[in-house]
Amino acid sequence: MENDRASSNRNINFQTLSYLYKKHSSQALEMIGKEIDYFSDISKERKTVSTLIKLLSRNPEIYKKLNKSATIIVDDIVEKKERDFYYSNFKFDSLTDFHKELLDYLLDDGGSILKSDLAHLFTLSDSLEWKSKVRILRNAYYGESGSFDSAETRYNKFISPVLKKYKETEMIDLIERINSNSQIYDRSFNKYINKRVKEASDKLLGEKYDYSAYPNFLRAVE
Repeated sequence: MENDRASSNRNINFQTLSYLYKKHSSQALEMIGKEIDYFSDISKERKTVSTLIKLLSRNPEIYKKLNKSATIIVDDIVEKKERDFYYSNFKFDSLTDFHKELLDYLLDDGGSILKSDLAHLFTLSDSLEWKSKVRILRNAYYGESGSFDSAETRYNKFISPVLKKYKETEMIDLIERINSNSQIYDRSFNKYINKRVKEASDKLLGEKYDYSAYPNFLRAVE
């Protein structure tokens, strides 16, 4: 609905619906299936659909129950590739496919991402593989830094808070991205950042790890 009362209560209604669905998902999904047209009669208001997208992200099975009139509205907003895009896992067959699309967006389309988006993505699965993929997204965004200043900012926001949790694959991926971007390795002021990465890497990979494949990274920590 679109009126003052509905708009002012949108967030609490979202939280309530999320809670009710979590407690009674099978019954709710059955109800939606029996009244598809009713539940597919959704608003076209951007903010409202964005809230719905958040609900669908948490419960992707609902999206598959909606009819085309609803999915067209949802898809149109997702395809604009703004913040809603990071909540569109319900459109993909697997989280692996979703991750590939997100990675392409950050690397090829110059997309941006917020800490809150990453925090949401992290909750989509408890699997260690997925947690690793989300950290790779952090690396990718850092690795695409277009200036010395953005490199410093992105490191402090996206890498530093989780660096101690990195596994071997994620750490090597991070080093490779640093080694490939002069905006990260070629500024003396950022040397302390690269030294922190090296310290964390030595602790994880061992001080005898062969870094010869990453000469720019090595030069950045000297």
